[in-house]
Amino acid sequence: MHRLSPEEYVLAAISLYLDIINLFLHLLKFLDAVNKK
Repeated sequence: MHRLSPEEYVLAAISLYLDIINLFLHLLKFLDAVNKK
């Protein structure tokens, strides 16, 4: 298994965090669109 350096670990954590935020924002937009119908 590939071991991540501290820098790679931080970048991976930030990337994962941003992906989760984007997923949440898309979910909110979807729910907003459903509620307007």
